[in-house]
Amino acid sequence: MQTVPIETVEAVWQELGQLTQEQAGEMAQRMQDEQPAILIYLLTAEEVEDEVDAEQGWLLETGAVICEVLRRVADGDLPEVTVEDLDAAEQANIRFLEELEEGSEMDYEDAVKGMMDGYNQMPLLGSILERFMSGLEPGELEPPVDFGMALLRVKTVIDCLDR
Repeated sequence: MQTVPIETVEAVWQELGQLTQEQAGEMAQRMQDEQPAILIYLLTAEEVEDEVDAEQGWLLETGAVICEVLRRVADGDLPEVTVEDLDAAEQANIRFLEELEEGSEMDYEDAVKGMMDGYNQMPLLGSILERFMSGLEPGELEPPVDFGMALLRVKTVIDCLDR
């Protein structure tokens, strides 16, 4: 799939922020119909782990943005993601993080830079990261406690859709 331009990402964030309750319900229904495994994955993550200190629904809203952005780039033809796809992508992302943990700080920086440079949907992931980080208080040095898990979930969904 082609890389999503940052302008498309920002336009979708803008549009989704202006949806009526009815339109938001229609979008949720479309996500349930087209990507039920992703919907369940994100719902479960929010309910069980309370992964984000922000308002409930952050992961679902972000998942809706991801699906809509990538749907536009793929002209509406996204692959249906399965539970197995999500498990495999999540395990690959966890392995990457474990390898980072085992290396030196220099290895960590090189690995993260390499991942960012080679990641096909970096504008999308970067926009999500920026929005998440903007919720930090001025002067706060570390992201909220479960930031890493939230980012892992988001990247897993992007990886599954960007095949």
